[in-house]
Amino acid sequence: MWGMSETHPDPQAPGDPQRPSPPVNPFAAPQASAVERGSKRAMIWIAAALVALLFTGLMVWYTTVQLRGGADAPVAAPTAEAPDGSDATASAVEWPANLATGGIVFVERDGAVDVLASDAPSGNAVPAPVDAAGIGAEHHIRIYLDYRCPYCAFFEEANAETLEQAVLQGGTAVEIHPLTFLDRLSADSAYSSRAAGAIECLADAQPEAAWAGHQALLDQGFQPEEGTEGHDNAALIAELDRAAGGLNGDARACIEEERFVPFAQALNDWVFSTPVPGAKESGLEVTGTPLVVVDGVPYPGDPRDGDAFRAFLAQQGVELG
Repeated sequence: MWGMSETHPDPQAPGDPQRPSPPVNPFAAPQASAVERGSKRAMIWIAAALVALLFTGLMVWYTTVQLRGGADAPVAAPTAEAPDGSDATASAVEWPANLATGGIVFVERDGAVDVLASDAPSGNAVPAPVDAAGIGAEHHIRIYLDYRCPYCAFFEEANAETLEQAVLQGGTAVEIHPLTFLDRLSADSAYSSRAAGAIECLADAQPEAAWAGHQALLDQGFQPEEGTEGHDNAALIAELDRAAGGLNGDARACIEEERFVPFAQALNDWVFSTPVPGAKESGLEVTGTPLVVVDGVPYPGDPRDGDAFRAFLAQQGVELG
């Protein structure tokens, strides 16, 4: 299928319990126990263990390649079980409209923040990322987030007005990439997936409401606490209805049916198996949220420091009035 930052003041340093890292690799081999030097029998066992580890490592590598598929792997649904109990491979996940790039791109249109239109790809497709020039903008800001991530909410609180100003002045596009990895903190309710799927429903069926919906889901007064199930679909709909000034029937039904949850999960896996598109640093990967990349350069500062972020934007040539 289609990855989390880490103590302040460095938002990418490991150890901050509020900014969870990816789960430990379940295939990682345990550390070998100490053996007595000079023991012939111990040396034999060590040799055998090394051979076994080498074989296991090769098998893990092969399995990982097959599972991840690489950057060009199609965005496909996982293997499913047919009603008769036999194995069956599900068809490719359904794409929402306006996410062909792998994110929701917000631009200025008629004095408002709106979604850049794109057709929904069909079949086994992969995201087709674009840079600022491809969007018709001077600057491009990518934001990787999880609607369960508390530091994503901190960043939104500190910088929402700045981002909106950048878009409305024209020349700057903001692209959000909703992730789902914090489902593991949702007491089996898949809140991150459902929230991401809900925003993708808005992008598809009511794009003019997507920006307000995105801001509402990151409001600290609405964001659920870690370890809880999070809001159910009815509460998501109610909050997005409030933020949008009314949801239309298609958007409401899409959220109720969790229509784009499989897509959101597949997109999450694609993001974590693919370097950040257009990054100045070759091989830059998503290892924490929020990850904010401006014209290919990741923001290194505290997500709670709005002044630092505005200064960073200025360094990248994004001028705010």
